[in-house]
Amino acid sequence: MSSNGEDKHPNGNLATLSARIANVIDLSGNEHQNRGKKRIWIAYLLWFLFGWWGLHHMYLRRDRQAILWFTLFGGYFGLGWFRDIWCIPSYVKDANDDPDFLNQLNKKREKHPEKPPFSYFHLICEMVVGNTFSWLFAAAVPQEKIYGQDISWLVHVVAPFALALGVHTVGNIGRQKGGLVVPLLSAYGSYIFAIIINVPPPWTMALSCASTFENRSKRWRLKTEYKKKSTRFFILSGCFLIYIALLSSYLYFNAEMTDNSGDRVKVRDAIENFLESPIWKEFVFELGQLYNFVKAHGFYKVWEELINRMDLQGENNALKVLGVPSSATQEQITLAYRKLSRKWHPDKHKNPADKLIAQEKFMQIQQSYERLSDLKSRRQQKNRHDDEL
Repeated sequence: MSSNGEDKHPNGNLATLSARIANVIDLSGNEHQNRGKKRIWIAYLLWFLFGWWGLHHMYLRRDRQAILWFTLFGGYFGLGWFRDIWCIPSYVKDANDDPDFLNQLNKKREKHPEKPPFSYFHLICEMVVGNTFSWLFAAAVPQEKIYGQDISWLVHVVAPFALALGVHTVGNIGRQKGGLVVPLLSAYGSYIFAIIINVPPPWTMALSCASTFENRSKRWRLKTEYKKKSTRFFILSGCFLIYIALLSSYLYFNAEMTDNSGDRVKVRDAIENFLESPIWKEFVFELGQLYNFVKAHGFYKVWEELINRMDLQGENNALKVLGVPSSATQEQITLAYRKLSRKWHPDKHKNPADKLIAQEKFMQIQQSYERLSDLKSRRQQKNRHDDEL
């Protein structure tokens, strides 16, 4: 315990840091009147540092959008993240119930009293997200028997459900909302219809489901809901765990890769075979050797050895070209240079192809000699300077 009464225990510091992070992303405010005003610079900072994981959307209480960002790699491979450059100011005003923002919103409501106007942008986003969710859920269903049971039929159940869920998630972002039942019925209905008329279901389902939601289910969100800290935490954590479980199931049961011979092999089998391969065992052995070296000599010696191995000055390569050891004197270097120069002089080769090879080799020999001579000279000057000091 310090003199000012603060707990200096590491766990205490960790708890304090966690609390500060929770305050920044606003997982701690329970009531509307107690929530702090959002700062645009904090939103941009979180966007820049952790935008691909949707942390700036968590900060602005746009949890559905945050879920889409960390499940779709920054809002469909960075497209949403890039678009946020222009949208963040509006998001901040929305989060702060800015009077100008609310006035513009009221004007839209007066112009379109029943529901928000139709948006092709929202329609496309709902289709893309719904289709991606549908693929992810379907891909996670094992296509092989599990404990003797074939559950591949679940694809026909989860694919339409996931598509409706994706459409519903996009459609409930911001100041608009809609129910899940209507897109759910549309997804299953269009899925069955696509199978009957023998057309690919994905985009047929997506278009039908998104259009139905936009025309039949979408309404204005008249009152903004402010969820408690625990509710937001469990929802976000649950979505993240479900996403990880789906990805893990796909990678373990269904993911395949093609080898050099063109044969398909399960990713799990490829990883297992790789862990038994000589190159992996050699890597583990070298890693153990490195650990023991660090343990015995420290990180500085490892860094020094790494710099030497990288041959930043080209000394090792020059020694190899001239065929002399690292301990060679200037006289030995000069002798090797003269011998190799006579052997590889271009004038001694009459054939054009051999002459070209000899010319390239001759230039390498000259460059290596000059590099080694220069390094020797500089080191001698440095040693004389150190002796004088």
